[in-house]
Amino acid sequence: MLLIIAFVFLLFSFLYSFLLWKLILSWNSLADQTYLSANYIPVSIVVPARNEEHNILNTLKAVYLQDYPTHLLEVFIVDDHSTDATVQLVSDIFPQCKILKLSASLAGKKQSISSGVKHASNDIIISLDADCVPASNQWLKTIVIALIKSEHLAVTAPVIYTSNGSIWQNMEATENLAMMFITGAAYSAKWFQMANGGNLAFYKKEFLKLNPYTDNIQLASGDDMFFFEKIEASFPGKTGFVKHNQAVVFTKPQEELKGYISQRIRWGTKNKSLKSTKLKLVLGFIFIENSLMLLAFCLLLCSYGLTLLLLLSAIVLKCLFDFVLLKKSAEYFSQTKVLKSYFASMLLYPVMLCLTGFLSLFKKTYYWKQRKME
Repeated sequence: MLLIIAFVFLLFSFLYSFLLWKLILSWNSLADQTYLSANYIPVSIVVPARNEEHNILNTLKAVYLQDYPTHLLEVFIVDDHSTDATVQLVSDIFPQCKILKLSASLAGKKQSISSGVKHASNDIIISLDADCVPASNQWLKTIVIALIKSEHLAVTAPVIYTSNGSIWQNMEATENLAMMFITGAAYSAKWFQMANGGNLAFYKKEFLKLNPYTDNIQLASGDDMFFFEKIEASFPGKTGFVKHNQAVVFTKPQEELKGYISQRIRWGTKNKSLKSTKLKLVLGFIFIENSLMLLAFCLLLCSYGLTLLLLLSAIVLKCLFDFVLLKKSAEYFSQTKVLKSYFASMLLYPVMLCLTGFLSLFKKTYYWKQRKME
């Protein structure tokens, strides 16, 4: 029986490795989206914020240091009932920002984005998370030109985790590098659409026309994915990924296990409501493969002979293709330092993926940003 199980594990590893190889080829075929400079046009930046006193000033400083005429820049901070000094800090240090406060009957990121978009004066909207810091003063120009020149209705750009060098944060950073890589590769292959709400550009009129949150407002996550799905349903091929280092924003990973689990549960709550079958199949296959690898590590303790050889082959094959993909992504985004913990990450990540995957299916309540989510 163990021998048959080992064969199955090896088969899954071959299929998984083939999937990653196709993603690598698709990423390689996706050219850097460098465009000729265009005329500056008015832009509205919407920043949803809840209890972001430790992050918001760094984000706004980077925004106002952009190589972009400030008179064409409108910045909204949409306060989602913060209980800290977020609003006061913004008012004191960046009085040019427009602060919107959600009414008592509204809450959550989707309501914050919707409010900001409705109040925006300009047709091009940038959605930027309050803890995301543009990596370059060319960020705004790059993402705006990408939106206009690509003729898309919305584009998503890379959100990269920084790391303090610990095994825990390196694991989170490598996981995130893989997601950014898969996002770009999937667009290149025309398989499915993914997005990260921390770094988006889109048109106000399309957002208001599609009203993307009408049937998913009860879900805490998915402000980005549901919007892109709505666009693709009405205007196929009109979303895209900005592959360019100057379109990157940096954010911090979760420092503690509790925050990491809550964040992943929050993300996982939207998955069953997503419409893309291909996306669900790929994410589900990745989950199954990592679950099998976790089990394979356990079976090594009671295996020998051909069974042991097959299990080791399955593990090595998966880890080899994981590393190739991660190395390409880390080199592109100049984050190779996080790979020094790769061997620890390959043991830790399957555990965390399985744990958070199952919790997102069964856990009904959790806390996020000092708010109980149900």
